[in-house]
Amino acid sequence: MDNQNIARFGILANGIFAGMGLAISLSSVPVLRVVPDPVPAWATTYKTGASIAIPAIFLSSAAHFYLYYRTKDTRSLVAGLLSAVSGPYTLIVMKPTNDKLLEMNDNATMIRDKIQSNQLIQKWTKLQWFRCIAGSAAFVYAVISYV
Repeated sequence: MDNQNIARFGILANGIFAGMGLAISLSSVPVLRVVPDPVPAWATTYKTGASIAIPAIFLSSAAHFYLYYRTKDTRSLVAGLLSAVSGPYTLIVMKPTNDKLLEMNDNATMIRDKIQSNQLIQKWTKLQWFRCIAGSAAFVYAVISYV
């Protein structure tokens, strides 16, 4: 595969992640604010999103890092870092909130504290914006750098 196609593949994966992040932040989150019990809706969004986000983060990062390995062009390194940042951010910063929400969702017999679940959803929403912005920045940077 030539360098141009590797760059295109990285941009495609960035675009998928950025588009998903924007769709979640601008479409799913407003729904979470108005449904009577947002936890099951959040869990569906989370599980579906993870099945798209994890491969998109991995593939975009791998493409940019591989291109950097081949060319030593620092733009590819920066694109790879911008692409990758959402992975550790999710595991380190978002995981405690995600785990609490997943536990609430998985424990069907538990009566949910509406205030607590809404607070967790609000916290998750704020944390999600970082991924949305980071993913969009990675996409825009890659497009500008390679095109």
